Amino acid sequence: MKTERFFATLRMTDNMRKILLISVFIFMAGISQGARLKDISTIEGIQSYQLVGYGLVVGLKGSGDSYNSLVTQQSVKNLLEHFGIFTQDKNKRNKTKNVAAVMVTGELATSKPKGTKVDIKVSSIGDAKSIRDGNLLLTPLRDANGKDRATAQGTINASDKELTTGYIMNGAIVDLPIESEIKDTFYILLNTPDFSSAVSVQDTLNKQFGDSTLAKAMDGSRIRIKIPASYKGKALTFVSEIEKIDIAIDAEEKVVINGTTGTVVSGLNVKVSPVRLNYKDMKIEITKDTPVGEFIEMMYKSGVTETEVLDIIRSLKSSGAIGAQVIII
Repeated sequence: MKTERFFATLRMTDNMRKILLISVFIFMAGISQGARLKDISTIEGIQSYQLVGYGLVVGLKGSGDSYNSLVTQQSVKNLLEHFGIFTQDKNKRNKTKNVAAVMVTGELATSKPKGTKVDIKVSSIGDAKSIRDGNLLLTPLRDANGKDRATAQGTINASDKELTTGYIMNGAIVDLPIESEIKDTFYILLNTPDFSSAVSVQDTLNKQFGDSTLAKAMDGSRIRIKIPASYKGKALTFVSEIEKIDIAIDAEEKVVINGTTGTVVSGLNVKVSPVRLNYKDMKIEITKDTPVGEFIEMMYKSGVTETEVLDIIRSLKSSGAIGAQVIII
């Protein structure tokens, strides 16, 4: 890896009276990179399924749903009646400030057998102020077809910034696993469709097993796989082996910018080409290729706001000075 030092300058008008000189580094690296097959794809028939359930969180020290939350009132009533406890006055509401109605979500992979524990997310649907440290009562989690797949329960962990949303690590136990649908022929599905990557998967697997017919790229997202005769009856063993194989892929360069916080994530190869740009009372001149992260940092240090930076990045992208895909969230 080579390192080249150069200078990029940002020239302002006399009104701003600023000249910013910044020293930055370019890290020279090719766009091709290696990744395990399991990190860039999924196996048709071996995938994750979304789970969802409705439940109650108790023990909230007064931070739960208010008297006006009808869904919580009804849920508490149904819960008590389930245990044979009936209120004498059916029109009287229960005090629910220590209880909160929540939706529970999780993800179940086909590789998870019965009894396996999975993480879950718990989110308030009422007007609770906080569900942190509350106890989620036994909650069935269903798949899209309405089948109960897991049961959740436990104490909720939540941060100070998200008091109405929390997590329970290993908070659900799998009751009904999802069976694998792997057959003698199956498909590998690339997470990011790309013809070059599909062909790379094809060639790598064929070379690895010495069989030119084992893998065949059907398009930019699907590679058909025929399980070798030596792995007959051992489909999952075969899949586990090919998942570990490194594949040379052409990674698409991206720049992801959070418009609220100003956070920028980009590859080391993403640069702003030499360009001149007039924006409001600024004159921006980049004299040599500049890593986009360094360029944006330069903007912020000069007092440019987050909104102005986004406008400038859009202009640079439109002019072709930034060749990578720009994603603003």
